[in-house]
Parts: sequence; C-alpha cells; structure tokens
Amino acid sequence: MRGLAWAPTGGGGGGRPVAHKADSRLEDPLVLDEIELYGELVIAASSSDEPLSQEQIDQVLGLRGAKPPRQA
Repeated sequence: MRGLAWAPTGGGGGGRPVAHKADSRLEDPLVLDEIELYGELVIAASSSDEPLSQEQIDQVLGLRGAKPPRQA
C-alpha cells in the first residue's frame, strides 16, 4: 500500500503498518470527493440485502430528483 511502511515488532518477522505523512501538494479535492462518494456507495450496498436500484444509487450520490427510498 502506498504511504505505509512496516515497522518491526521485534519477533519473528511481520510488523505493524506505519503511515507516512502524505505530501499535501499531491492532494486533489475532486479525487477525495469521488473517494468519499464511492465509500458512501459501498456502505449503502453492504447494508442492503439486495442490489441497489438506480434510484437508491442516485439518492446515495445526492443527485437531484432522486426519490426517497421506499419503505417496505
């Protein structure tokens, strides 16, 4: 994984991940927004018992005109 290194824990190998400070010049607000939206979709999909409908996806993404979810 990018931005992670493995710090030794002193035993027979392995270690724990250690995050390095990212270079703020490489941050892209639009990409960070996309990652956040993707995360919201993953959360919504994982909490649903069936595939999300297009309407549900639109609602999670905050698209205008999205209808509220139907209550079963």
